[in-house]
Amino acid sequence: MIVSNCLKTEEGIIALVYSVPIKVDRKGLNCKAIEMGILLSIGDIDIPIPEPMIDYITIHRSVAIYFLDGEKYLNEPAVKLEIPQELIFEAKGVYKHFKNDQS
Repeated sequence: MIVSNCLKTEEGIIALVYSVPIKVDRKGLNCKAIEMGILLSIGDIDIPIPEPMIDYITIHRSVAIYFLDGEKYLNEPAVKLEIPQELIFEAKGVYKHFKNDQS
C-alpha cells in the first residue's frame, strides 16, 4: 500500500493511508533508494520520500501512520516510530550515488 499524502511536522512526518486499518509490522522497517528519492517501507506500507524531503527526514526521523477510512471523525495513529539514522544515511548515499552516475 503506497502512501499518497504526508504532513510535515516539527518532529517528522505524518503518513496518511486512506483505507481500512491494518496491522503494521514495526519489524518490517526498510529504507531503499528509488528513482525519485527514498522509499521507506514499514511492513506493507510504502512511504515515498522525494528528493526535496530527504534532508528533512534525515534530521526529523519521526513517522506516524494514520489510517483514514471516512468512518471516524477522530483518528489515532496506528504506528509511531523513529527511523534509525543509519537506514536513512545508507539509502541517501545510494540515491546520491545513482543520481551522480546518471549525470
